[in-house]
Amino acid sequence: MPGCVLRVGGRSFQPDEFLAGSGLRAYDVWHVGDPVKRRRPDPHRVYKNSGFKSRVSEADGMLRQEVEDAEAFLSRYREDFLRLAADPHLDFCDLDFGYYCRLGQSNAVHDKSVVCVQGEYLPNSFLRLAGELRISVALSLYPNSDEGEEP
Repeated sequence: MPGCVLRVGGRSFQPDEFLAGSGLRAYDVWHVGDPVKRRRPDPHRVYKNSGFKSRVSEADGMLRQEVEDAEAFLSRYREDFLRLAADPHLDFCDLDFGYYCRLGQSNAVHDKSVVCVQGEYLPNSFLRLAGELRISVALSLYPNSDEGEEP
């Protein structure tokens, strides 16, 4: 699902304890040994870490807006992210930006002599803040959609 999601976790991380003292709100929390939530549950697949997910942006695949929302989110919850960065039990903390492939929206794509490249831009102010707070960045490219087009 496009948009931007914060994923946080670790083998010994205590998400409930962290969230209780945080302004962050999770839409998904899991613990070591919980069954992995999938479309088709498999009782043999369990989480090997504990963590949570928070919605950062609902800009449905519009990367520029997602990044703006994420930068505001990091600034708003800066103290919580500093606490996370200092937590010795944290194994990962990342922002996953879901966005759409724009290739194929142009007739030129169908001309085999044309090479198409989709480039993305992440501003240094955002990258500096994410790096300072020890947050990794993931870019998840989804198939082309008529909705969520960026100019």
